[in-house]
Amino acid sequence: MGFVRPRDRAQFIASRALLRRALASYGATAPDGWVLGVNAVGRAVVEAPAPWRALRFSVSHADGLVACAFAWDRELGVDVERATRPVDVERLTRRFFPPAERARILSAPADQRSGRFWRQWTLKEAYVKALGLGLARSFSSFSIEPDRSGYRVAPREDGGAWHFLSARVAGTHWLACCMGGGRARPRLVLREPPTRSALEPVAVELASPGDS
Repeated sequence: MGFVRPRDRAQFIASRALLRRALASYGATAPDGWVLGVNAVGRAVVEAPAPWRALRFSVSHADGLVACAFAWDRELGVDVERATRPVDVERLTRRFFPPAERARILSAPADQRSGRFWRQWTLKEAYVKALGLGLARSFSSFSIEPDRSGYRVAPREDGGAWHFLSARVAGTHWLACCMGGGRARPRLVLREPPTRSALEPVAVELASPGDS
């Protein structure tokens, strides 16, 4: 894998290191003792140790922040984006989001539109990663709507129940997690390094092994 910027390479390495350290915290296996593979749909999975094959994980990194999400025997996705980088909110919203989401973003005061855009973008990205579809699912084909329990997907074509978490992290990033099934609610755990650096690792734990 090639990287144009040294920073991108450093961030990729940091994301893999954080993933292995987080995996090691679940069992008596050193970070380099975990064997990772890819399943039939291209999703990264645990192959060894065998008792931990049901542990699901998702990794995302964006310009200075790395996030890992974990769930026990439930599909999930995590996405993080730097919310301070300039984007053409109106153009991207009209291109990628259906009418309900466009109205919610573009009706906001000008100084709030960027935040609403990135919150919605990360929620949708986390959902398609949880489905294992990636770019195969068009963002304009579904909405993620707020409701009394958090968020819901409309239309709900996949037939599953999903839990969402959305948060502003470190004052510079939006982070979203999506986890399928069960009654456990998403939980956000921040793990900061001893000294603040350009790469600030964040681990997001959605469900501990054995949670119902």
